Amino acid sequence: MKKILFSIISISLLLAACSPKAADKTSSTKPAPSPTPTVSASKAPKIPLPTGDVRKNAPAPGNAPMVQIGKAETFKLENGLTVILVENHKLPKVSYRIFVDKDPVLEKDAAGYLDMVGELLSKGTTTRTKPQIDEQVDFLGASLFSDANGVNGGCLSKHSDRLLEIMSDVLLNPVFPQEELDKSKKRAESGLASQRTMPTPLREMWLRYYAMGKTILTAKT
Repeated sequence: MKKILFSIISISLLLAACSPKAADKTSSTKPAPSPTPTVSASKAPKIPLPTGDVRKNAPAPGNAPMVQIGKAETFKLENGLTVILVENHKLPKVSYRIFVDKDPVLEKDAAGYLDMVGELLSKGTTTRTKPQIDEQVDFLGASLFSDANGVNGGCLSKHSDRLLEIMSDVLLNPVFPQEELDKSKKRAESGLASQRTMPTPLREMWLRYYAMGKTILTAKT
């Protein structure tokens, strides 16, 4: 009888030790987490707002910049070439623009071929290939490109004679390589294809500015 009573007391103590109340007492000994600090609205910094309605009051326009172009001097060379010279000695640089004086051409169904011809002027000559032209121009630290109206170039003044030699060769001795012509045709076809995917207003704006640019260049010639 004593053994049975002793067993019942042992089981009761074991159950009491495993009860939730004991677990609560154990967990209550852990420190509670510190509360997250908060900032009251009254203590928040105030950002000043701009006065007036900025959506309606446009800023006042500034003064127009003063464009000062040097006095142009015009003369003719022995070969009949007309030269328009504007001097500016602030930098040791020189820029050239050779215009081809030609009558307007109606391209009709072949629209765009004049631009292609101008592009191919600098793609190879009877004495220089395109890689050779590019290499010689880069060696001088110069720039050279051609379009439907002529040839353009720029460099340091000390390299002007060398650059003029290359520009003269490009203008007088082009060979229009077939390989470069094929590349130009592919670029033109790709450009036309991209225009078809443009939204109508954007395409019309692009064509209008393109036509305007061609008109300005034609007027300069």
